[in-house]
Amino acid sequence: MSFLDFVVLVVLASGALAASKLIFRRLDRVFRYRKKNFFYGGIILVFLGLYVYLVTPFFHPLMPWFLSPVIIILSVCLGLFLYDFYRIHRRTNFSIKKYFSKLPENPRRVTAVIPNYNYAEFINERIDSIVNQKYPVYELIVLDDCSTDDSVKVIEKRLEELKDTHPNLKTRFIKNKKNSGNVFNQWAKAFKYASGDFVWICEADDLCSPYFLKQVMLAFEKDKKVILSYAESDMIDEKKRRKMANHKKWIDYDRSGHWRRSYINDGKAEIRDYLAINNTITNVSGVVFRNQKNIPFVKYLNDATKYRLAGDWYFYSKILLYGNIAYNAESLNHYRSHTGSVSKTTDNLTHYKEIVFVQESIAKDVKLPSKTKQVIEFRRESLQDQWHLSSDLIYYDTIDLDKLCSSHHIKDEIIFSVIIPVYNVAKYLPKCLDSVLIDLPEKAEIILVNDGSTDNSLEVCKEYAKQDKRIKIIDQKNGGLSSARNAGLEIARGRFLAFLDSDDFMERYAYPTMLKKLISEGSDLVHCDIALYHNPEEIVISKMENVHHPKNQRLLRLMDVPLAPTCANKVYKRELFNGIRFPVGKNNEDNAVVPLVVANCNKISYIPIPFYNYVQREGSIQHKAFSKDRFVIFDTIKLCLSQISDKRKFEIVSGTLTSHQIIALLVWVIIEEKNPKRNEYIRLFCEKYHDLPVSRDNRYVKEYLKLHKLPKLLDLIYAENSNPNRIRRYIRCGRTIESNIILRHLPFHSK
Repeated sequence: MSFLDFVVLVVLASGALAASKLIFRRLDRVFRYRKKNFFYGGIILVFLGLYVYLVTPFFHPLMPWFLSPVIIILSVCLGLFLYDFYRIHRRTNFSIKKYFSKLPENPRRVTAVIPNYNYAEFINERIDSIVNQKYPVYELIVLDDCSTDDSVKVIEKRLEELKDTHPNLKTRFIKNKKNSGNVFNQWAKAFKYASGDFVWICEADDLCSPYFLKQVMLAFEKDKKVILSYAESDMIDEKKRRKMANHKKWIDYDRSGHWRRSYINDGKAEIRDYLAINNTITNVSGVVFRNQKNIPFVKYLNDATKYRLAGDWYFYSKILLYGNIAYNAESLNHYRSHTGSVSKTTDNLTHYKEIVFVQESIAKDVKLPSKTKQVIEFRRESLQDQWHLSSDLIYYDTIDLDKLCSSHHIKDEIIFSVIIPVYNVAKYLPKCLDSVLIDLPEKAEIILVNDGSTDNSLEVCKEYAKQDKRIKIIDQKNGGLSSARNAGLEIARGRFLAFLDSDDFMERYAYPTMLKKLISEGSDLVHCDIALYHNPEEIVISKMENVHHPKNQRLLRLMDVPLAPTCANKVYKRELFNGIRFPVGKNNEDNAVVPLVVANCNKISYIPIPFYNYVQREGSIQHKAFSKDRFVIFDTIKLCLSQISDKRKFEIVSGTLTSHQIIALLVWVIIEEKNPKRNEYIRLFCEKYHDLPVSRDNRYVKEYLKLHKLPKLLDLIYAENSNPNRIRRYIRCGRTIESNIILRHLPFHSK
């Protein structure tokens, strides 16, 4: 090969690579193909050209050597180009004719409106994505909702620049002197001030393809009845990294396949079959509205302000009553997701209620078929399970606590007391207090008992007390958890009370819901499930009722679970603690008091929601190495049992406490100890077990051992010369994997 031949070959190869890159780059810009496609395509074409150059002279001796590779390379490029368009057409019903179609001779007037609040870092890029559309924008309105960053300066500067670069574009900048408080108020202004025939609300932090408006407006040209046309949205993060290619799986709740291709549909039919189930229009930035005078846009948006999350869904459902809807299946809109967005900070109950309200509103406007009603009901049930929303929470949220108290003749000045012992928890205390204060009833009090903290916990207490008069502080010398709780009990004024550890926290609506249930059902005690909170990604739900027992045996259902003795997941009548106090100077104090209080209840209620978050942190008793101090549990349980006189209740409490607290201590803690004192601990355990006032024939202990494949364990414990090695081998051989999973958080020990 001569040097000239080599140069010509390089030029041809470079031309082929450039051609392939142009083709794939065009596809990538519109359809967001992965860039490596055209890179690898170009490499293949280079090798193909080299191959053709070497073999062509043998088959076409009369053809100029440089013509054959050019023809083949261009043919391959054309083939790849047509193949990709074929794939796109099959997936989205995309039309090549529409793609290359020219703009209409008289394009419709489109007003683009940008509602902005503190998006100075994104606003310039957003404006560029609008003014550089392939379909001309007639008017640009920017609405600033009293931003606290540099948004105003950035916007004013950019609009000045647009006067030179886009002289035919009408621009307007409207600044609020006071924050509107709701995004839908800004949307209403968009329709109030827009002079165009169509309105495009462009959220300030979103982006879009330059072909967005051109593709979406085609539907209005095709069907004069289309009132709303929108394109599919992908999801990007703050740094424009793509997180989701589209939302089709999310919006297609019943897997109908409705969004596989672009379509135009009757508005009421769309509502009836799809929009009644779920908000299928994921982002307003991907929507263009026909600015029709007979549609009360502003009225519907004012109504939407009562929603925090579902206002856009409500708005769309009203607009589609006036005409048809068009959908483009390409992800031409780029929705930006933020970590602190409203959808991620709104509590589950509020979100669920808004979903139900919108669905009920739609049902009033459009007659829904039975299939849609079934899917709606199934979705509600799924959300209740997913978000831990029991029927109790949903029902009691509709009841006013003051009216409920009045109807039950409760006129106390303070109806509810929360006792929180505090000891060196300055790091955790704010989260604990915030979780209680957010929905604490007005006629309530929080009693903070500072138990001689050496950090700045007391200062945190005082700071919160300044902000809320319902907070009372007791400052005492360190006396332990029992001493602190007892101090709180002495001054508690509420008819009902609860205990909360200062490093734990409650879920939203916890105490109001539990109080309402307690009062409504006339119960002495109400308890909820517990979330064992290791970190935000590792939360284990512990059910606090054993559903295998009959419903009328509430005491047994409550006590026959591992974490039953904890006092912090319950709301009590204060009178239950008359003459009862926590034993000072002993750990496992809950075991001495809570079973006794529960046994004294005439009626117990239960809410199957993990309202109580039990934080698992290093330094608590259950995370320390085993020591003889843990055997204090025998003393606290004996103290509890000594005060129960009813035989039936005694059998239940003694059997369940022995099973879940005493035997579990041997089976799941002592046996696993890897130190020379393990056999000594086993012998000591057997000695102390002999002193327990629990019958060897207690049915609940026997059922527990039978369940965990350890039926002969008591025989080994009661043997005259208990053999630690034999007990250890028997337990390890007998324990099942299933029982290990059930009891991996046992036994219960207070912090």
